[in-house]
Amino acid sequence: MQSKGFRANFIVNVGGAVATLLLMLVTVPLFVGHIGEARYGVMSIIWILLGTMGFLDLGLSRAATNALAKIDPVQKSERERIFITALAINGLMGCIGGAFLAAGGIALFAHVISVPPQIAPEVGRAIPWVAGLLPLALMNGAGIGSLESRDRFLAANLLQLIGTLAIQIVPLLCALLIAPRLEIVVPAAVCARGAAVILVVAFAWWSERSGSLPQLDFATAKALLRYGSWVSIGNTLNPLLTSMDQMVLGAALGVASVTYYAIPFSLIMKSQIFAAAASRTLFPRMSRVSAEEANHLAQATVGGLGYGYGAICVGAIVMMRPFITIWMGPTFADVAAPLAQIMFLGAWFNGLSFIPFELVQAQGRPYLPALVFTLELAPFFGLLWYLTTTFGLTGTAIAMAIRMAIDSLLFFFVSRHAAGALLRLLPMAATLLATIVFARFVPLSLPLAILVAAAGCIGALGLGFLLDDTIRTLTASLLKRAQSIMTSHEH
Repeated sequence: MQSKGFRANFIVNVGGAVATLLLMLVTVPLFVGHIGEARYGVMSIIWILLGTMGFLDLGLSRAATNALAKIDPVQKSERERIFITALAINGLMGCIGGAFLAAGGIALFAHVISVPPQIAPEVGRAIPWVAGLLPLALMNGAGIGSLESRDRFLAANLLQLIGTLAIQIVPLLCALLIAPRLEIVVPAAVCARGAAVILVVAFAWWSERSGSLPQLDFATAKALLRYGSWVSIGNTLNPLLTSMDQMVLGAALGVASVTYYAIPFSLIMKSQIFAAAASRTLFPRMSRVSAEEANHLAQATVGGLGYGYGAICVGAIVMMRPFITIWMGPTFADVAAPLAQIMFLGAWFNGLSFIPFELVQAQGRPYLPALVFTLELAPFFGLLWYLTTTFGLTGTAIAMAIRMAIDSLLFFFVSRHAAGALLRLLPMAATLLATIVFARFVPLSLPLAILVAAAGCIGALGLGFLLDDTIRTLTASLLKRAQSIMTSHEH
């Protein structure tokens, strides 16, 4: 794949993530305003439960993407065999898991998560609907993986955006027009998401069809499961690690507290658009090439990502309090803004880990992420519980940031290109820490915050220009293109 193709796919992936982020910014305040903090907290945990059940994918979506990326698109029958096999197994496992999700979800909210009595009946009526979505959610992964293996990122992003639009707008309309109750909102979200997933699967199968009758292949299934079994362990542990903070909050402080944490957390995780777009674009390519070339791609990407995303984080940390004040109101901002500022440090480390994570999986070492997540699980739970029960929401945010920093360091280590990349990024890490301290103790008006944020972004990019080859190369390319455009206009 040429660098031009990589840039185009990267831009498409960024565009899809930005569109999703903008949609969230518009719909979340409306949701919270109409269904209340407690119901929104319940919905956050419900979607976490659905995500946690992603381990039933058995790693087949990632295994299929890796396998399909190595097969020429003209080999229709072989590609269709892989796609249909992964799709069928995912659908079957989703049906089995749905039954466990229904029973486990009801028990969780009845005995573990603190739910206000007035909405408890609504929770019991909403959970079975989410269980019905699980088979389609797992099949969606196979469909998107098929498209990405062909570098059809535009189609994949458009279909995912349709799904996001559906799951945000349809339940919101139902809350506004019918009733803001969970037994109305959750089924509406499930039906909308289900329709979008059917569209993804149908489009992917249309792309992979060979003209013959689709068939399952047990030899293909065995090969996919061999790779996917390790991915599956990681897919089980990673959502658990990511969602454990909100689960502990719900158990220790009640579901209303989850809303103050979940909204900034969700927003900040969506700020990782460049990291997610880069890793998503690189995975099929790193699956095709040699280990040496894949490592070179990862090395070149990490530095630019570290300073580029770091510049965004610096500006966002400064702007967080005035932004949340405008977006969700001053009372919400008083609680959520300090949490968000801490979370951005963790998000930066987490964004960096995307690249070595994709590298080890693309190059046939899917067992390494599973090992890293296993090592983190028990220590993180202990740290999280202690800091949450001792310092409340702030302690939860600190535990999350510490866990993501350690997670990133471990992934750099196991991917075998840790030392040089991390040393070049130490100045950016120090800059982020200093910015958090500044933003926490120096109150700024909106105009002054904008100026300081802009200056911080420019300073972080300048630091990257001095210390990273990728930033310098990209800057030179942009300047050359700008000069070419100006010269063409003069003539």
